[in-house]
Amino acid sequence: MSTSPETRSTIVEIQLSEEEKQTLQTAAANRSLSLSEYLREIALIAAKEETIQPQSTLLSEGEWEIFLSLLEGPTEINENNF
Repeated sequence: MSTSPETRSTIVEIQLSEEEKQTLQTAAANRSLSLSEYLREIALIAAKEETIQPQSTLLSEGEWEIFLSLLEGPTEINENNF
């Protein structure tokens, strides 16, 4: 996950309370990282985990009926079903 400093070109700013900043600085120091390195690392990990989470889809009543009928077994597919 390491990115060389030469390839970084965007700055992201966040606002924190002093207490939040101290908490993050302590966590970063515990891992021998700068605050910036720590935030980048944990933000990227969290983002990657979130993007692989299953997405839910809400089906209309008609779509639900089609879905259930497809689960029940082979049937003739009709263009009007879609």
